[in-house]
Amino acid sequence: MDKPLYKIRLLLHDLEKSFGRVELTAAARDVLYVIESLADEKPIIASQDILAHDLTNNISRQTIYRSLNTLLDKNFIAKSPIADRGFFNLTS
Repeated sequence: MDKPLYKIRLLLHDLEKSFGRVELTAAARDVLYVIESLADEKPIIASQDILAHDLTNNISRQTIYRSLNTLLDKNFIAKSPIADRGFFNLTS
């Protein structure tokens, strides 16, 4: 391996800082990354898909829902108009 992992992590941190994501907890960032990756396939993301994703499978259910509320409050995501709860989409 040419680059030690810490250099990759520092590069990621710099990118997160430039996109305003360092204000989020690590769990909230992971939840946001999951939503962004799922949004490549479909515009409306179900909470069940977020819970089942590889990146979030080690995060407790309570922390994921708390992260979703943080992302909603900070306008990274919005509740989907198709249902009262459990469905989200990215904001522009």
